[in-house]
Amino acid sequence: MSYDETERLRAKLAKLEEILEKQRWSQREQSVKNQETVESLRNKIDSLKRELEEYRFSEKYKMEEIAGYRKVFDSMAEAVYVIYETDEVVAFNAAARRLGRIKSLHAPLKKAKRGTVIDDLILKHTPEDEPEEVQLNVGIRPLRDGEGKIIGALAVCRKC
Repeated sequence: MSYDETERLRAKLAKLEEILEKQRWSQREQSVKNQETVESLRNKIDSLKRELEEYRFSEKYKMEEIAGYRKVFDSMAEAVYVIYETDEVVAFNAAARRLGRIKSLHAPLKKAKRGTVIDDLILKHTPEDEPEEVQLNVGIRPLRDGEGKIIGALAVCRKC
């Protein structure tokens, strides 16, 4: 082998060693980046776990709060009926269950959905489990969301 060939091979070898060293550095940098990414993902997972626990606690609290409101709602002596967009009664309390469906309440509830407030409306009704007709004093109000938009109506009925 001639001297020129040997020098040429040494130069190629040096270039290859330089390329190999650059690749090693690139791999080390990539490894460091991967470790940083893994650490960042672990932190995000921990944060999401904490958020999930807070959400579960919050949901449990909300369910307990709703159950408490339901107890209050069902403990009322007055019958309460609620309608939303469909004009069907979607919520009612225990007193309303005892009175049953009041057909003559439908039209006033629809008026309340348009913004009308009705006080001291007297309706006659025969509850399903009672043989005699009763008179009801009814108050009806529009049901509004947090922005004041009417989303339904609420009727409170008391026996006279």
